[in-house]
Amino acid sequence: TASDIHARLKVYDAREFAALAGIDSANTSGEISAHLYGMPDSLKADLLLKLDSSYYKTICLNSAYLNASLNNKNKNLYVDANALALGINASGFVIDSLKVATLTDTKNYDINMEASNKDLSTQMTGKLSMDKTIDFILQKFRINYKNYLWNLHSDSAVFQILDNNYIVKNLALSSNGPDSLQTITANGTFSLQN
Repeated sequence: TASDIHARLKVYDAREFAALAGIDSANTSGEISAHLYGMPDSLKADLLLKLDSSYYKTICLNSAYLNASLNNKNKNLYVDANALALGINASGFVIDSLKVATLTDTKNYDINMEASNKDLSTQMTGKLSMDKTIDFILQKFRINYKNYLWNLHSDSAVFQILDNNYIVKNLALSSNGPDSLQTITANGTFSLQN
């Protein structure tokens, strides 16, 4: 038999929930809606989260939105999610908007991110793989800070995390400043083993 259920939670003041969970200095309001449907071996879910003004200790945000579609197919979970946070302030560091999109099978993630404030805008695209090692392939990176533009100069950069080793391969950033070309490159291993 197929499932088909709708659920909705609306929170006007989360301080009571925060106190029950032992979380200090936190509050939010917002709404979560979910739709779960399909056959047991191929369940699907659509989630929508809307947060209004929220804070946790020294981090606050004006609003946040998340929509996600989940698909359980052949005992594998696939997720397509998009998030937007507006007016983030973390101890005085302000981000006007942060957008993140990901497509995942919970082991491999395609990630797109954009962030901006009055002095900074950045874009990043990459692939994250979490199996026996953690591998991140940075495919696109661009940051503009006060009209100084830095780009990923190589086709891609690779970051790997092994048991006690951190590996960087082919990282090359370049900037065409007003008076010169600048580059930052990195290749190698940082080891925590003796």
